[in-house]
Amino acid sequence: MVDDRYRYTRYADGSEELYDRVNDPHGFENMIQQVGTDTDLAAIVKRLSQWIPQDEAGKPDLVDGRVKQ
Repeated sequence: MVDDRYRYTRYADGSEELYDRVNDPHGFENMIQQVGTDTDLAAIVKRLSQWIPQDEAGKPDLVDGRVKQ
């Protein structure tokens, strides 16, 4: 998930990444470890993570190589 300043990623294995796109535009410093001690970052992760679907998307239904309508 991305907003004007931050990029947050949660992987299927539960690992997470948080980058400040303004101060670290190339994504060298993963700030996720700071979330436990920084309430502002914790709020950012909470806000961005609410947009992550709770259920995993399934594969599309294919008929003859095409997506079933």
